Amino acid sequence: MPVPRGQPDDETIERLKARFERFAEAEARGSSPLYFHLGYLIAGDSEIAGLLAHAPRTEQRANLLFAAVHYLLLSGVDHPLRAFYGTISDPPDRPEEAFPVFQDFCADHRDTLVELIATRGTQTNEVRRCAYLLPMFGLAAARATGRPLALLEIGPSAGLNLNFDRYYYEYSHGVRVGATNAVVRIACEVRGPIEPPVPPTMPSVAWRAGIDPRPVDVNDVDGIRWLRACIWPEHLGRTELLERAVGVAREHQVTLIHGDGIDLLAATAARSPDDALLCVFHTNVAPYLSADDHQRLEAAVLAVAETRDLCWIVAEGDSPRWRFWQLPTLDVPRPSRPYIHMSCAMVSFEGRRHTTELLGLADAHAAWIEWLQPGPTAIARAAPEDRDAWFDQLHAEITEYYLAEPDNPYRQSGRSQGHTRWVVTRQCIAKAVNAQGDYLDIGCANGLLLESLLAWCAERGFHITPHGIDFVPDLIELAKLRLPRWAENFEVANAWDWTPKRQYRFVQVLTDAVPKLDRPALVQRTLDLAVAPGGRLIVPQYGLGDSATPEVAERVLHDMGFEVAGSEACVSASVAWVDKPSK
Repeated sequence: MPVPRGQPDDETIERLKARFERFAEAEARGSSPLYFHLGYLIAGDSEIAGLLAHAPRTEQRANLLFAAVHYLLLSGVDHPLRAFYGTISDPPDRPEEAFPVFQDFCADHRDTLVELIATRGTQTNEVRRCAYLLPMFGLAAARATGRPLALLEIGPSAGLNLNFDRYYYEYSHGVRVGATNAVVRIACEVRGPIEPPVPPTMPSVAWRAGIDPRPVDVNDVDGIRWLRACIWPEHLGRTELLERAVGVAREHQVTLIHGDGIDLLAATAARSPDDALLCVFHTNVAPYLSADDHQRLEAAVLAVAETRDLCWIVAEGDSPRWRFWQLPTLDVPRPSRPYIHMSCAMVSFEGRRHTTELLGLADAHAAWIEWLQPGPTAIARAAPEDRDAWFDQLHAEITEYYLAEPDNPYRQSGRSQGHTRWVVTRQCIAKAVNAQGDYLDIGCANGLLLESLLAWCAERGFHITPHGIDFVPDLIELAKLRLPRWAENFEVANAWDWTPKRQYRFVQVLTDAVPKLDRPALVQRTLDLAVAPGGRLIVPQYGLGDSATPEVAERVLHDMGFEVAGSEACVSASVAWVDKPSK
């Protein structure tokens, strides 16, 4: 096929760079030293980051480039880069030294990489996810009242998780289930005080099928090599599980249908036995869907539920676009470093009734699971002891990350890249300012955003007076040094329990300044206490990647019950605001 050429525009480049930085910090840190170092350095390399522009918009993620490179190395391409991959070299070379070699590899094989990026998609068939699917299938089987299950997976890749009942499981709290001679053996750490309801015997399965736009034939050597390439090079255990599960799938092949899982959902579900309980499930599919696709998926499941009982089982990350039936993600003390977790949830449809439950949280690669009490999860506030632990954790993380580079003002304000990236990911906030007045930034860090807003708002003819609070004292001192004229306007305080002595024309607050369960209360409290009558509460959302549309920030406030007065978007961020009526 012809290989597209040319360089994407600057805005696209900055958006893709932000993706690599976010991937390094939120996903690879602590899990893949090689991808962590490469991700951060690619975030400063326009040429390499720009390779992702050749992928469809919904596929433009750091993992795709890394998988394409890994695939070529696994295919036998001879290059010094092979020495840094644990799947190829034992032991691998130091990841800190890999980037120049990676740059050279991308330059040498640019056309091949572009073709792979343009035609493939990340298809990690994570077999360990069966460790949290099993308890959910067990709950579904208990509600099936003697009926077997009919499994329909959306986005199954090679369909390996459809064979969940042919594997052996060992949970850290001592529960073991499955055939002791199974070749696929899955270990999973159980966190928290609640034991997941692992069924004592495997649920009975009468039918299994999956729908995927790129189904992988387990007998296709090249297709399986691509699946291996999508696994990170240090994760040798995951690679071994994949290969063993592929062997099982070759003996017990499942029905895989090529096509759109939403469009084909009803027709495929109609093929399942009427006397079985239908379980529609998917794991980590939401990032590949647009906001419209999410609505279509909900509508498609509802349409099937009109015709029969079913369980809708999901394990998805915390995405601003993914609102699982308005299900609030139950907050827990955050890990020592930011990391993606999956929310395991289920909607049970029986007749005209449905029950929505958040069941557990899990590691993105299913190394651990934390089960939660089944039942309604709409809790108004976090427990005080949980909130205190959360703030302690956040304080430690911010102190470690923001203050790690004394001479980098961008990192001290939450971004490790330079001025250009700072402007394109923050400047849209200035469009929320429509008058002169005091501007309070809750969570102001080192004051760089306020300093930037002074200039950006002045360019639009509005002069603001900066004020700020932050609960890290060292950052407040940096803010005072940055804006000495207004040093008295800064103080150390926590957004949750701070009582302002006055009100302000503009107030900016980040919802993630408090635990998730407290976020609606934080917005209401800030609007009531800190925003002057006739003033404006400004709420940005950062790190959105492709979902950075005005509607994303609007939806966050709408879902909390607030009327949005306006919104804007820029690269990987969007902002919405609420106007307080005048007296």
